[in-house]
Amino acid sequence: MRETLDINLMAMIFWFIWSRRNSIRVGEQVIEVQQIQKRAMAYLQDFQQVQCNKGHRSRSSERVVRWIPPIYPLYIVNFDGATFNKLGAAWLAAVVRDHTGSVIGALAERIHLPASPVVVEALACRRALYFAKELSIFDLSVEGDFEVIIKAIIARDMANPEYGHVISDILLVANDFRCNFSHVKRIGNSVAHFLAKKSVSSNELQVWIESSPDDIAPLVTRDSL
Repeated sequence: MRETLDINLMAMIFWFIWSRRNSIRVGEQVIEVQQIQKRAMAYLQDFQQVQCNKGHRSRSSERVVRWIPPIYPLYIVNFDGATFNKLGAAWLAAVVRDHTGSVIGALAERIHLPASPVVVEALACRRALYFAKELSIFDLSVEGDFEVIIKAIIARDMANPEYGHVISDILLVANDFRCNFSHVKRIGNSVAHFLAKKSVSSNELQVWIESSPDDIAPLVTRDSL
C-alpha cells in the first residue's frame, strides 16, 4: 500500500536539517544525521499530543494558533528575526501571501547584530512594511510572534529607549497602508521564522518574487491545507 505523505513530518525534518547546518556554521553541538528523522517524529508527536490535550479550546482560539489566509483583497505579511551572536549578525525575514495562501514575495536580509532580540523583531517588522511597499501592496495585515513589539505598535507606545525609535518609524510607514497588526503564535508564523533562521547561510539580501525558497515550500503548503 502506498504511504500517505506527512507534510508536518517532512516540514519538521527540513527544519532539523537546516538547524543542524546552521549549528555547524556557528560551531554549536549538532545531532547526528541518522537521528534527524527519529528526533523529528518525537517532536511532532509531542506537538500533536499537546494539541489533543487542548481539544477543549474554542474555534476562535484555534484560529489564533495556525496561519489563516486573509480575506480578499487583503494580503498578510509575516515577519520574524533571528540572532546569531557568534557571527555578530542578525537576519530579518518577511513573507507576503495572498488570500489563496500563495507567496507573493519573500525576503531575507542580514544586518549587524542589534542590542537585543526585541530590537531585531522591531527592525524585522519595519523591513516587512518596506518590502510590502516595494511590492506595491497597500492593503495588508501584519503578523509577528513577538508580542512586546505588536503591543507597542498597537498602543502607539514609542517611549521605550531601546526600540521606541523603531516603533516610531513603523507607525510613520504604516500611514501609507490600510493595515492592521496582529500577534500570532510561533506556529502561525513558522514560514517567516524558518526563513530567518535558515538565512544564516547567506551574507546577502535575498528576495523571491511570486516564489519562495524550496526548503520552506513544505511549510507554505502545510499552511494552505
